[in-house]
Amino acid sequence: ALGSVYKHQAEPPLPDAGSLAFRDWLPSSYGGQLPRLEAVLAAGPESSGEPEDRPPGMASAVHQWLARWRADTRPAAGKNAVLIIGGLFWHGGQGLPSSVMPAVESILSAKANLDEDTRQQATRLLQWAFCHCLLETVHRQGSDLMCQVPYASAREKDCAVSGLELVSSQEQLTRRLLLSPEGMQLLPLLVMQEAPVQAVLGKPDVLVVDSLSLLMLAQQFLASVDRKLFWRALQALLGKNL
Repeated sequence: ALGSVYKHQAEPPLPDAGSLAFRDWLPSSYGGQLPRLEAVLAAGPESSGEPEDRPPGMASAVHQWLARWRADTRPAAGKNAVLIIGGLFWHGGQGLPSSVMPAVESILSAKANLDEDTRQQATRLLQWAFCHCLLETVHRQGSDLMCQVPYASAREKDCAVSGLELVSSQEQLTRRLLLSPEGMQLLPLLVMQEAPVQAVLGKPDVLVVDSLSLLMLAQQFLASVDRKLFWRALQALLGKNL
């Protein structure tokens, strides 16, 4: 069962990648795109219906968690909304069947002599760029992006949930998807069908994006990144030739 609700008393730390601070980064997607997501949002909502108290097949703990979203959420300003309900796990694991690391390694292979610190900074920069692309894609279609992420306490083995947020900035999304508050760790969330989430939220138009969906979007983004543009930006940030 889910533990006590995790609110905003303790936020994830500011993003960084070694000597590279998020606030020193010039936001860019390096040519990466998410055309499938853009097409879905441009098409608009396809379903409508009334909220259910508890859809068949939904565990009570999940239902209680989702019920909080319905209580907290505000109507989206855009024609539809995107709701992210899980963290971003580039290495897979914890029930996630796929990983984006092969795509990352393909980009990093262009520079054979990278030291480990630079590799980590390059990987983190690609993560930041994906978050930038995701938020820009949603906002470009006039939609709102909402986010709520589960965490686990490493010591107490207790689950908790961040507050439901209307995401308005790159830093806000990056902190939520990639980082955890002190003493916590991100948990993946997989939702095989959107309908139960939409029903409990009372928002039949919401597009639900879970941890697996995030991985699929990240793979599409990485496949479209302009690698020369990316390496030029990283060199400028680090102040050295790669």
